Amino acid sequence: EDVMQEASLRVLEGVDMPAALVEVAYLTNPTQDKLAGSDSFKDTVAQAIFDGIMMFRATHSEPRTQ
Repeated sequence: EDVMQEASLRVLEGVDMPAALVEVAYLTNPTQDKLAGSDSFKDTVAQAIFDGIMMFRATHSEPRTQ
């Protein structure tokens, strides 16, 4: 299940660029902790984050001026 929430986050305050905080697993949960250690999970998460960044750039990029 994909979940996206928007909130004011202290860790991102003052950032002068698009930013996101990504949480992918709760390491206090034994099932998620084990899953987070697998290469396939890490590859899937990395690809999903990359895809999200590319989608954001495609829809929010401003033309560059030289």
